[in-house]
Amino acid sequence: MLSNKFEEINAGDLIEGVDGPVNRAAINRYAETSGDRNPIHTTYGVAMAAGLKGVIQHGLFSLGWLIKTLTNWTSDNGKLKHLNIQFRAMVRPNDIVYSKGTIIKKYQENDQNFVELEVVQEAWSLLCKGTAQSTDKTIDPEQFKTLLSNAKFRIDTQMNLDNGEIQALAQNNLEFQAEGLEIIPNTLSFWEALIRGWPRKGEKIELKLTSPLKDGMAEFEIHRASRSIQGTAIILLSS
Repeated sequence: MLSNKFEEINAGDLIEGVDGPVNRAAINRYAETSGDRNPIHTTYGVAMAAGLKGVIQHGLFSLGWLIKTLTNWTSDNGKLKHLNIQFRAMVRPNDIVYSKGTIIKKYQENDQNFVELEVVQEAWSLLCKGTAQSTDKTIDPEQFKTLLSNAKFRIDTQMNLDNGEIQALAQNNLEFQAEGLEIIPNTLSFWEALIRGWPRKGEKIELKLTSPLKDGMAEFEIHRASRSIQGTAIILLSS
C-alpha cells in the first residue's frame, strides 16, 4: 500500500479503491437516508420515461466512494482540505466502481504539508465473460490480452417488456472471434448494458483476465468503462 508519509511519496504515485457491484437495495437505502427520493434512482419505469434507460446511482453516493478512497489512504495522518470535481457519466446497478487519485505534486505552505491529486472514478459495466484458448501455449498474458482486445464482437438479442420494465431477454446470436484464439463466450452477465445501447463506437472497453493464463488458456471479462467523476483534490498531511 502506498505510504501516506509526506517525505515518502512522489508525483505520479497512485491511490486506488474498488467498490461495488452497485445494487438497487443500497441505492434505495441511500435514497431514504439522504432524503433524495427522486424516482430516477429507485423506480425503473420513471427512469426509463426520463430517457435514462434504467435507474442510476446518486452522484453523491458515488462521490462518497471516491472520498473514502482518499481518506482511507490518509488514515490518521491527514485530512481532505479541498475537492473540485465534475460528474461526467452515470453509475448503474451491477457496475464495479474504481476510484483513483494520482499525486500531481507535493508542497509546503506555512509549515504545513500538502499533496495535490488528480482524481477520477470509473464505472465498469460487465458486457461479456468467457474462456479463450491460444494456439500458442507459450503466449504471455500481455500478448493474450492484445489478441482479445482486437477481437470481433457481435451480439443479437430479443427482449420482452411489461409496463416499461424488462421481463425477459433471450440471446439470439453471440459471436466473438479473435485471430489466434478460440473463444467460448458465456451468456452476457449484464443484459441491461445492451438495452442501454452499449457498447457504442469509440467507447472505452476494459478487458481483464479472471484466471491465471495456463497452457495458453484463461478466463476473461470485458467491461465498458465510463469516467463518472473527474477533478482535483488537496490533502493536508500531518507528517
